[in-house]
Amino acid sequence: SFFNGLGPREGFLWRFLPLYEPGQAVWQAGFLSVSAFNNAGFNILPESESLAIFRDELWILGVSGVLIILGSIGYSVLVDLVKYHRFRRFSLDTRLVLIMSLVLYSLGALVFFISEFANEATLNEAPFGAQIVDSVLASVSGRTAGFSTIDFGGTHQHTNVFFMGLMFIGGASGSTAGGIKVTTMAVIVAAVIASVRGRTQVEAFGREIPTAQIQRALAIGFMAIAFVFVV
Repeated sequence: SFFNGLGPREGFLWRFLPLYEPGQAVWQAGFLSVSAFNNAGFNILPESESLAIFRDELWILGVSGVLIILGSIGYSVLVDLVKYHRFRRFSLDTRLVLIMSLVLYSLGALVFFISEFANEATLNEAPFGAQIVDSVLASVSGRTAGFSTIDFGGTHQHTNVFFMGLMFIGGASGSTAGGIKVTTMAVIVAAVIASVRGRTQVEAFGREIPTAQIQRALAIGFMAIAFVFVV
């Protein structure tokens, strides 16, 4: 069944031991763990297209997703999470990273599910539970890492365009992910909201964002878009 993968002994190493020689299993488990945390997306599993062979194993996909998230939110955020435990005690940077990441993860999963649930090349033939997991993993991995359980060669063009936008944003500052960074995007969004409301000061969680940071975020966003168009 779909949930057969649940269980603490179904980590990478325990799952690979029946498939490969012990040395190869250790190497594959270590490589996949590092690749997931570093948001590299590299996969060297023999005769495998990314994580498609583990599509029905929730534990493997869950571990991969958690490693990707830990690598993409940044080390300073991890320190805050371990040190303070409470949202109201986090720094403004940590708050922006967590909220913006949650919004992007949720939005990405929702858009992927709505766009692809009727697509026979991607989600349509899978059970409903697998469709949800595929959508969540696509959102978590597609923005920063690149692992997938489905063939993106079969996704709709509007899905691809949306995920290009997610990849453009990327992960957090000081993380293993790329992109213009979620903090940059969060500052730009805050500036837009303040402008629409007619406010001269840009605030987030009751704290004013310095003008220099707003200008820097706008400059990074503009230069990144210009670079993409030039390329």
